[in-house]
Amino acid sequence: MQRAKREDFPYFSTDKIGVPLEELVPGCPKPDCIPSLDNPKWIGAEQAEREYLPSDQFIAIIYQKEVYAAPLKILNLHEIINFSAEDNTPLAITFCPLCQTETGYIRKLHTGDIVELGVSGLLWNSALVLYDRKTLSLFSQVLSKGIVGKHLDMPIPKLPVIQSSLSNLVSTFPDIKILDRNTGSDRAKYYDREVYGNYLASDKLMFPVKHQDTKLHPKELVHSFNHNGQRIIVPHSRFKNKSGCIKLADGIYALMLNDFPLFFSEPMTGLHLPLPLDKWIESDFSFYFVCRAYCPSAIIVDWLS
Repeated sequence: MQRAKREDFPYFSTDKIGVPLEELVPGCPKPDCIPSLDNPKWIGAEQAEREYLPSDQFIAIIYQKEVYAAPLKILNLHEIINFSAEDNTPLAITFCPLCQTETGYIRKLHTGDIVELGVSGLLWNSALVLYDRKTLSLFSQVLSKGIVGKHLDMPIPKLPVIQSSLSNLVSTFPDIKILDRNTGSDRAKYYDREVYGNYLASDKLMFPVKHQDTKLHPKELVHSFNHNGQRIIVPHSRFKNKSGCIKLADGIYALMLNDFPLFFSEPMTGLHLPLPLDKWIESDFSFYFVCRAYCPSAIIVDWLS
């Protein structure tokens, strides 16, 4: 079967292009080759405990007083969930299995435009590239901003994200909304399979990246954020067995939530919804190679004792 070519995709009849086109690599043959879940059903904790195992890993996003969570084993096969909050604010959960990048978005841009996100079929530095079905604009999931088309350089507002087990999430957020396993997708029969084989454990990458080094294993999980004009990388393993609020450095605090840190510019004594977003520091969780590919000058720090 002949591999798709970049020029076969419908995104490039525009002069608004913010990345070198040769770095956008086809990962699958067409837009929506991996189907998103759009307006799925959400269930409560009691039903979720019948549909999933307590140890199943979920990505949860926090929007005001609402928490939504979807299992990794379903996100592996859909990568994007478009839905609306109770107040009709358009939201999304996105996940890239190749990079372990996970993001929560408000799909309403600062211009007032509402985007409907799909899998573009393209990758940039082996990472998911989203597209807006209305305008065919491309968005980098890693950078959370437009890279081609009408919404070039437009950021997608981000939401706090944590990854944890179902049992931990339910005990912390009794009113949590969990993705119903019965999605109606023909991919549902694969939800319990390991669809990427040994990729997660291997040091091999499936697609090219622009920058690499050997300071950490390419697939070590890390957190990264901006601090005083510098991109900072902290290995996730450094947070093992930590609890409460941890001071990383002046103006950087990690609030441990179900063994996963959320970062703030001031100490937090506990989780109160809605979160103080003016104190929340946007961060990214991913494999190390992703940080290095996008931020070659980022520094690895070991602030935790």
